[in-house]
Amino acid sequence: MWMCLASGERITQAALAYVVDSFPFDMHTFLASPEARAALLRPPPRDADDGAEKEDEAEAARRHAERARMWLPTVVLNLEVKTALPPTGVDWLAMRATSKQIKDGRFDLDILVRDPDGELVALSHHVALILGMDRNLASRASSKSRAAL
Repeated sequence: MWMCLASGERITQAALAYVVDSFPFDMHTFLASPEARAALLRPPPRDADDGAEKEDEAEAARRHAERARMWLPTVVLNLEVKTALPPTGVDWLAMRATSKQIKDGRFDLDILVRDPDGELVALSHHVALILGMDRNLASRASSKSRAAL
């Protein structure tokens, strides 16, 4: 996937950590095998008792909206810079993401970053959680209920 900054600014060396930690909210569907991806996108089976027919497209849209409510906080991020970007930066960087495992609410992510000429710029490894967005947006408990020393 190619990445540029929405602001139109050029990507500099200082922005590399941001670049490798920016990936689509539904990245897990891209990392899955074609069979697993089809299962993720397939509407759930209909009840035999339910006589109402639902459109597959509407159901797929609903499931996509559910995935949009996911939060993927990074727990560990390692960044190994291989080549310095020009001091003025670059407009685009190519990122390739792969995962070895997505399991039990966690996933790992290996990212290769290349410049427009194909030169390897950086390698990154992540460990991230898969949580509901409500976990991120929930109001925090009052300070009286927090543990303190």
